[in-house]
Amino acid sequence: MNKTTTKDLLLVLDSPLNRFTERLLGQFLSAASISRERVQIQVGYRGPSHSTRVIMPLGDFPLLQVSPELPAPPRWADSEGKADKSRIQAWRGSVWPLSNPMTSLEFYKAAIRQLYFPVVLPTLPLYDLHKRYEWHPYALRDFKAAHSILDGKWQVPKECEWHDSPQHGFAKYVDSLENIEHLVAVDTELDPITLALVSEEDVWLFDSDGIVAHKDTLKRLFASSAILKLAHNAEFDWTFISQRLGIPVEFPYADTGGFAHILDPSQAKSLSPGMSTRFTTYPYHKWLSSLDIKVYCGLDTAVCYDAYWTQIEELSKRSLLKVADHDMRLLRHLLEMQWRGVRIDRSARQDSEDSLTTQLRRRESRLCHGC
Repeated sequence: MNKTTTKDLLLVLDSPLNRFTERLLGQFLSAASISRERVQIQVGYRGPSHSTRVIMPLGDFPLLQVSPELPAPPRWADSEGKADKSRIQAWRGSVWPLSNPMTSLEFYKAAIRQLYFPVVLPTLPLYDLHKRYEWHPYALRDFKAAHSILDGKWQVPKECEWHDSPQHGFAKYVDSLENIEHLVAVDTELDPITLALVSEEDVWLFDSDGIVAHKDTLKRLFASSAILKLAHNAEFDWTFISQRLGIPVEFPYADTGGFAHILDPSQAKSLSPGMSTRFTTYPYHKWLSSLDIKVYCGLDTAVCYDAYWTQIEELSKRSLLKVADHDMRLLRHLLEMQWRGVRIDRSARQDSEDSLTTQLRRRESRLCHGC
């Protein structure tokens, strides 16, 4: 007697399958180790069944309600009802409970603490995937995430203790970083000025007044050779911290954006949704920037911290750790050159310019005579 397989994966399509998209869908399911027997397909969303655990919209998805206070409401169709590709790509790969639509900061916080089934995990439209081969790695990653959820292996992000505008305890935290943890992720925002620090169990948030109040301790942190400082865009963050805030940033440091480029230069380097869905289980959070800039900055930094561990594992598997280490050491000198400037021999520069100009004119003259 054959055992009946539960159909716990619901795929919501924009249009019926044809022979091309059906074959492509089969390839994604096979590569993600998902049995076709587990899959239920709907053309147009009609609601989950009692056995549905994961809903995967492949394209436009009308479940999310538009909230007027949100700058970019996540319903994925424009005013004419056509699929909005930019929003589909932004939310692609995010995971959240169907009962908690992403319409508020509170719902976002609930979504990253615990999954309540069924969950929504959108990916790209099959018709577009058929034409855009470069999008296949994104979709495959989404199907593999669905398989991880169905098999109970999906882990929500670890909950940290948040310290917003702290008055006390920061010096002890830096002591712990120097003596125990040795790793901290850093991110900054310009408007308003915000600095976030994230380690294994803590998120520290500072506004401009907090930065001034704790400047000596921050200088000790960024000068410490015992703490590896992580950033997603080190060129910007280290320049802002050292040149604008007056806090020198000393080696060692690393750039998760650089690591992402080493692993695959063709894929998106943005923290959200690029890095968050590629290396972590954080849903898309960039839409929170206009609701609470500190929380947004803290989440950016948490993604940077969590992504680092996945990246190191991938770099190690592919024997690229030495390449990454070389890049970070080179970055150190490039940043120092950028901050201090590069000495130029003006006389030699002028001689070189004159010589090249003369050569260029000779070649232009030959071309004119040849015509």
